[in-house]
Amino acid sequence: TINFKYPKPISRHNRAKHWVDDTNNLRHDPIALSAVWRTKWWPNRQFTFILEVAEANAANARARGQKKIANPQMQFHWKLANLML
Repeated sequence: TINFKYPKPISRHNRAKHWVDDTNNLRHDPIALSAVWRTKWWPNRQFTFILEVAEANAANARARGQKKIANPQMQFHWKLANLML
């Protein structure tokens, strides 16, 4: 008889399975940078995608670090922009 320890891998899967969805939802909420920029040039489109993903990941990582819910994306935009200035 072979025994497997399922609880740990299953709990990790259940905890992490929505991270991609959370990132995509934050990237497009309330409006995506790529929708505002509306560029057709491929390097700029890739650049906006990378910026959107990096921003959403930063917001999610900050929320997980503080054990809170992520800020709304526009609020995060404003705080990030002010810190960058």
